Amino acid sequence: MSDDKVVIVDEPWSKLTAALAAAHAEIRRAVKSGENPHFNSKFAPLPEVISVVRDACSQHGLFFIQRTDSAFAETERTVSVRTDIIHKDGGVLIGDWLTMPLQKGTAQDVGSGITYARRYSLAAMFGVADTEDDDGNTASDPFTSKAARTKAWNAVKAAASDEDADKAKEVWRALSNEQQLAIWDDLGKQSGIRSKLKELLK
Repeated sequence: MSDDKVVIVDEPWSKLTAALAAAHAEIRRAVKSGENPHFNSKFAPLPEVISVVRDACSQHGLFFIQRTDSAFAETERTVSVRTDIIHKDGGVLIGDWLTMPLQKGTAQDVGSGITYARRYSLAAMFGVADTEDDDGNTASDPFTSKAARTKAWNAVKAAASDEDADKAKEVWRALSNEQQLAIWDDLGKQSGIRSKLKELLK
């Protein structure tokens, strides 16, 4: 997983880009038919995103593959997904890895993390948008407001700083998958707190 950006490999590149341009013109918005009870919101589930992509790509010689990877160390559990776009004549566009932190190492947790990562990776590679466009607010911040995000951040930070494992698990599990990812990214700016949280969530 050494890729740090989208890279281009193989030829003929011109056929791949032409096919992608044609497919993008036909990609419709995905229907938000899934519901997240924890966040009280709707989202486009993975089968819907796949259907949107395949409908547009099948007529232009394009298909995709999604690779998965995982890491189960003592201090961190993650799953990763990478989406590659392939043209029938050999052109390949390799995407970056999208990594998701896991709360536990259970089969259900791993499956949920992979599904979530596959959905977002595929949608990002093909530019798939939801039917209820909110100008990117939900994608950039899954919290209902800045105050809600700050409150969650402070709660996680306080639990980690106090080294209270029970409190940390309670606060963390109350967040949706999208919220956990956002807070986890924020914690990357404060590695000390992030390391403590990893230990507490074991």
